[in-house]
Amino acid sequence: MNDLNQVLARTRPFLIVAPPRSASTALARCLLNHSRIGPYVHEPCDLYRHHQAPVASILERIEEVSPNGASLLIKEMTFQMGTGPVSDSFLRNGREPVVFLIRDPRLCIESRIRRVLADIQKQTASNGRRERIEQALEARDYRELDDVLAEDVFPLAYTGWGALARQLRSCGQAGYAYTVVTATEFRSRPRACLKRLCSRWNLAFEETMLNWKGDELTLGALSDQSRWYRRVLGSSGVTPEASSKLPARRFPGRFRSHLKEACGIYREARNDSG
Repeated sequence: MNDLNQVLARTRPFLIVAPPRSASTALARCLLNHSRIGPYVHEPCDLYRHHQAPVASILERIEEVSPNGASLLIKEMTFQMGTGPVSDSFLRNGREPVVFLIRDPRLCIESRIRRVLADIQKQTASNGRRERIEQALEARDYRELDDVLAEDVFPLAYTGWGALARQLRSCGQAGYAYTVVTATEFRSRPRACLKRLCSRWNLAFEETMLNWKGDELTLGALSDQSRWYRRVLGSSGVTPEASSKLPARRFPGRFRSHLKEACGIYREARNDSG
């Protein structure tokens, strides 16, 4: 932890923190087109969170991308960063303000459900299970899939909303500067959103941030999961939100109370000026 603290304190990275499926990789792609931002570290806490790798694995991901750390941009998931010493180190040492990007939980949780189901569908040997998943995906109705989307397959903690609430609370209590951006604002008014972020970071807005070539970002430890990022990796700019919000009754039963709680966190965070 001491080494991680020292590296982050020295580099003062631009930091984006978000629940999964909140368009945070698209925001990172915009920011990387700024002449004074980059290189990029994509979710350095992944191995630490999912494979019990030591804190040193986070440090290695940062240093292999940018030994000197100048203008470094880091994007991390709320639940992967957690709410302990690692999270505090990032939030304390991120360039002010840390950016929290949020999206309506009904959209981002469904999006993760769809990705998880697509992976299960490819891996399962059961024709009956594949058919059930296919029907649920087509109808956008997952209420009968509690057995498929069990806690060991999709832990509720992986929606990231509980971690987000605790991280925002920690920032407020510790006095760390942050700003909250909604995916709706970013995707419907990207120029205005990016201008505001640049202003907060004392940077001049650059028109090049709005478009890019469809080349791939370096996803580091997540390169084998690039299918989860296919849309943004193949894109050339920001597009408006296309999906409609599902009613809670279409989610698996065990998600519903969690979804209600997540929506409350979202509403509170959306009104948080940092």
